[in-house]
Amino acid sequence: MSKDETSARKALLSGHPLFAELRAEELEQIVRVATERCYAHGQLVFQRGDPGTSLLGVLAGRVRIGLSSEDGKEVTFGILGPGELFGEIGALDGQGRTADAVAMDGCRLLVLEHRDFLSFLERNPRCAVRLLQILCARMRKATGVCESLALLDVPVRLARLLLQLALDHGEPTGEGRRIALRLSQQELGNLIAATRESVNKHLKAWEAEGLIGMEQGRLVLNDIEAMRLLSGCLR
Repeated sequence: MSKDETSARKALLSGHPLFAELRAEELEQIVRVATERCYAHGQLVFQRGDPGTSLLGVLAGRVRIGLSSEDGKEVTFGILGPGELFGEIGALDGQGRTADAVAMDGCRLLVLEHRDFLSFLERNPRCAVRLLQILCARMRKATGVCESLALLDVPVRLARLLLQLALDHGEPTGEGRRIALRLSQQELGNLIAATRESVNKHLKAWEAEGLIGMEQGRLVLNDIEAMRLLSGCLR
């Protein structure tokens, strides 16, 4: 393993809340047993129902977590970038994966096998508690998404999505924020269970009003307060 590979692995793990408080020697132990896998654009990392054999972390690229139906419909639960972990549930219980994971770009992933992950948690009970907190936070977020899909109209869901993307992946630009991720209108629609045509209609209307814009293929929120009003979030 090269020094650059070791540094990248340590940076991913130490930057995540689950591993952030580990001592240097503990982090070194995990890095030694972890491996790496590379995936091409569009390649399946795992499919719903596959055995949960590992915990994975994104070293480079992006991974889409979601589900696809036989007739081609898709729903996206999240898009993960460098520094983020996924597959925790399967890595804990070894049972089937609960969703699909697909490489959106050329991806490099860190892989920690099920047995090594459980051994690590047994030696570090504080990390086991933090993992429970992380999973609880994801459950709360999933509940909020279900509520949004059931009760809110498409423009409200879209406005909330753009605000969240600007918060998680945003870069300051003038008085607004530019979303660093390049997402197609279809990908935005998959994130809120809406059609590409519906997303296109609302984005065009907001662009005409000056609320959003485009810079080098990336969405820019020009008026954050107006978007908050559209989303129903007043702060």
